[in-house]
Amino acid sequence: QGGALVTSTAATVLGSNRLGNFTVENGKADGVVLESGGRLDVLEGHSAQKTRVDDGGTLAVSAGGKATDVTMTSGSALIADSGATVEGTNASGKFSIDGTSGQASGLLLENGGSFTVNAGGQASNTTVGHRGTLMLAAGGSLSGRTQLSKGASMVLNGDVVSTGDIVNAGEIYFDNQTTPDAVLSRAVAKGDSPVTFHKLTTSNLTGQGGTINMRVRLDGSNASDQLVINGGQATGKTWLAFTNVGN
Repeated sequence: QGGALVTSTAATVLGSNRLGNFTVENGKADGVVLESGGRLDVLEGHSAQKTRVDDGGTLAVSAGGKATDVTMTSGSALIADSGATVEGTNASGKFSIDGTSGQASGLLLENGGSFTVNAGGQASNTTVGHRGTLMLAAGGSLSGRTQLSKGASMVLNGDVVSTGDIVNAGEIYFDNQTTPDAVLSRAVAKGDSPVTFHKLTTSNLTGQGGTINMRVRLDGSNASDQLVINGGQATGKTWLAFTNVGN
């Protein structure tokens, strides 16, 4: 009953949990409950329905995978990118990811959860909580309100445009083709490593004590990452942290 089920849709698992019987077979999962370290990976071309993700549980949906009728409660984690299809409810209300259009809405990322906006994709009204990560590829975009709570991270892997508001109590990083772990540990390319600077454009920025981590070359070119406020304003308190990536 219940417990930490860790499996993928490639496996065959039949059993019961506190909500009743569940099945994982033939690339389909039905009625799975994830909690206390439990995890379900929905692989490309596979599907899951009626999945409940409670505190400490993780639902990971690969690009080309599909999860419907998902219930995510406080402390649960969703891992996906804009190539996945996911719909359900979280603590903030209804959320969805359309893997065909790359559009995501109402995501709540926390407790190890992460979402990657691929090129051409967009995340609307996103909340990133403690230990949550929002990543954006070059050409990915934001709309509505993007809220970064304390302990949250947003990583930019290229130029990104937000047509709405960014409210930052967490950390924003300008990446340079490093791994997420390297970025989050503040590792950056130096010396002979190529550095491609990025630009974050947003209509409004509200600082709530968060930090924007930017890179700059102090070896003559003075090139740097850029933050552009387009048509709106920057208010509140935001820390700017600069790292020299020149020789």
